[in-house]
Amino acid sequence: MEITVLEALMAELEPYTAAQVVCKKALIDAGLSEVANDTPYTSDCKKIVTTAAIKVLKKFLVLSSESSYDTKELRKRIKELCADAGLDADEILEIPTITDGSMYW
Repeated sequence: MEITVLEALMAELEPYTAAQVVCKKALIDAGLSEVANDTPYTSDCKKIVTTAAIKVLKKFLVLSSESSYDTKELRKRIKELCADAGLDADEILEIPTITDGSMYW
């Protein structure tokens, strides 16, 4: 059975869902030079697909304060994907925060 890189990315994102255009952009940003609807998934694409999944899932963390996402489980999923891709999860999961600077007044 053959699947496309887009289908592989959507499988990695389960149970979360993202628009196809978001997934295609993430694949390109992760290093896939061309994403067509029929680009076949091979084991050579695994790291690219995993990196793209991490990029998409990180966006859900930013939105988590405005939705019902379980951030603990989402972070756990991102850590699993990082381990698969050989990436540093601690570095990737650093979420910038905005402060008002009142600690300096």
